[in-house]
Amino acid sequence: MVCLVLLIFLGGWGGHRFYAGKTASAFGMLILTVLNLFLYFSSLFLNSGLFLNLDYLIDYIDLSDINLSNLTILGIMVIISAILGLWWIIDLILIVIGKFKDSKGRYIKIRN
Repeated sequence: MVCLVLLIFLGGWGGHRFYAGKTASAFGMLILTVLNLFLYFSSLFLNSGLFLNLDYLIDYIDLSDINLSNLTILGIMVIISAILGLWWIIDLILIVIGKFKDSKGRYIKIRN
């Protein structure tokens, strides 16, 4: 049950994997999450225009001002989020059906 709760609340950070002793993959999840947050906040605070101003596009219809590097950052964020989301869903299914293993190969089961 602890592993499931950790997955729900700290899944993107790899909390459930740290609990299971799978530190390498837990650090992988942690690094991807931190990288995603770094890209998000750096784009906001550095005023890079990650999020397109739709009013500007509607008023002027000048697509030459859209910075392709901002779209690249957004694309990287979408890919990282998709990877983490899929990883989270797979781990959720494995934990719920009792097929999630710890670092020693033992199954982590949800007890009633």
